[in-house]
Amino acid sequence: MYKYSFYYSPLPIWILDFTELYTFIQNLKKRRIKNIGNYLDANPKVLADCAGRFVVLDVNKAAIKLYSAKSKDNLLSSIEKTFTKDYFDTFKKLIISIYNNNKTFQAETVITDFKNQFHHAVMQCRTYIDKKSNNVIGVVILSDISKNKKQEEQILNTKNLLHSILNAAIHPIVSKDLQGRITLANNAFAKYHQCNPDKLIGKIDYELFEKKSAALLKSYDKKVIKTKTPLYSIDHFQFKGQKLLFKSTRVPLFDNNNNLIGVTVFSEEITRQKEVEKELTFHSKLLSSISEAVIASHDNILKLKLNNTITYWNKGAEKLFGWKKEEVIGKKVRSVLKTDFLGVSTDDIINSVINNGFWEGDTIAKDKFGKKKFIYLTITPIYENGKIVGCIGINRDITQQKLYENKINEQLLELQRWYDVTLGREERIIDLKREVNNLLKLLGKNKKYKSV
Repeated sequence: MYKYSFYYSPLPIWILDFTELYTFIQNLKKRRIKNIGNYLDANPKVLADCAGRFVVLDVNKAAIKLYSAKSKDNLLSSIEKTFTKDYFDTFKKLIISIYNNNKTFQAETVITDFKNQFHHAVMQCRTYIDKKSNNVIGVVILSDISKNKKQEEQILNTKNLLHSILNAAIHPIVSKDLQGRITLANNAFAKYHQCNPDKLIGKIDYELFEKKSAALLKSYDKKVIKTKTPLYSIDHFQFKGQKLLFKSTRVPLFDNNNNLIGVTVFSEEITRQKEVEKELTFHSKLLSSISEAVIASHDNILKLKLNNTITYWNKGAEKLFGWKKEEVIGKKVRSVLKTDFLGVSTDDIINSVINNGFWEGDTIAKDKFGKKKFIYLTITPIYENGKIVGCIGINRDITQQKLYENKINEQLLELQRWYDVTLGREERIIDLKREVNNLLKLLGKNKKYKSV
């Protein structure tokens, strides 16, 4: 049974006789060397001498396959061809471990096979005294982790790319897990909290905002998690003693298996923008100087459900939607723009305009050529003798911003996918521990790993 488990184990296993090596190391100890590592560095011939003081007793099929050898004899007769500098560094660590009376050893190393292909591997060594021969036996297991190494490199590259994209964004971006802990934050978000983005990882809103604001943010996140749909909000927050206004878009974050794993928040400070919009409400003479598309329409907004007659169309509107002023003046707003309010009813918009003095949100509108554009629309009322006689719509093109948000979401999902891949490595480590326990059991030894 032992022979079968050894030869057909999926893990490459070497059985070595360390008796002569142990004797050599015991003699080194008699010299009372204070730092064996420094001693080996200063005396490389001693390390080379150690390399010739053990005997390979046997190797299994997985070991022969790992080295792309034709047979066991082929492997053992030419094994020195596979040694790399990294391998000798690992061997030195093994000698140090034995010198320090350790019976187990583990380290990552790099080997090369007979086809000159490099392999990243985890070397595990366990030594014991053979009761029959009284020889020191070493069981060495080499686990090929080359695939995991490549995946780790890809994860690192993806992570670096994602961080570059996030930190290039001028607006705050933050991701949180289902418990509300921050998992990712860009420089723009960290700037408001006067710290490095890394310092924010793991924190919750109650550690960063006033209690009332934190409770509000938590309620927003819960709603996104419950409905699995985006949520748009505009709120004031205190930073550096100032009350700042932010427009935020929260989107649910899913992993590669479409499981909800958190929430990503894209924000933009619109404090000054809001001030300008309020000024525009009371100073209509400034409309022509605004770079955004400004459209004024008159008639009873409650009666016509926002389908008012266009009475003002500035240069910004011409540039954004393609129609010249003379082409649209006198026409109904919806016949020109065909605006989609993305699920918000016209009654809710009208109530907000009447009761709050404005409405704002994301919309989709078509230009003269039928091209859809994402528009951030702000609607404010026009008063005459205390009565609302029309409204002004300020249209800002956010199409490019939406494309960036989608790209960032794709990168977040990609990062999570690669993160999920690395979880398999933990399961592999458990399997390796179980294999070692089984081999020790076959040798009549106690289990090394109690947890498996």
